[in-house]
Amino acid sequence: MVINNHTIPVVTGGQTNLYALLTTYYLSPTAGYAVAAVVISGLVIARLRSRARRKERGFSVEDGELTFLRLFIGAQLILLFVVVTNQFRGVPLPALILGAVALGVWLITRHTAFGRYLYAIGGNEEAAFLSGIPVERVTAGAFTLMGAVVALTGFLQTAYIGSSTTTVGDLMELDAVAACVIGG
Repeated sequence: MVINNHTIPVVTGGQTNLYALLTTYYLSPTAGYAVAAVVISGLVIARLRSRARRKERGFSVEDGELTFLRLFIGAQLILLFVVVTNQFRGVPLPALILGAVALGVWLITRHTAFGRYLYAIGGNEEAAFLSGIPVERVTAGAFTLMGAVVALTGFLQTAYIGSSTTTVGDLMELDAVAACVIGG
């Protein structure tokens, strides 16, 4: 577009708007399959390492066939997701962001003292306090992490719509309650 002899670039559908790319960018089919292969390989390696560590420390391990079936079904679900999304445009960037957040939460809850404290507080807050866990600090940290995830969700919602208002979440209360009940 030309105004007063100056050329102004036209912003179209996320091509020059980097913020809009959060919800309009898709991986190519080849990149989608590559990401799926990396994720499946990571799942297999993590499961086999966990199994080997449990065996060497003398803990019980699940049957090898059950481990194989879990990994096989997980790999099938990942590949099915990639195949279905590749029929449209490719794997969407928000799906990768969701995967990264899920991986981060898994790492925090399974491999840090903070995660063990969260499980202890969730099991019995009073017993956790009596065992020396800083309950107030861990609870504040959990709410802080949840605030970060909600902020990321807000960024994605705003990028998807292209604007934001104070009424974006109106009439979604039942959805939120249902999600809590189903997930709880």
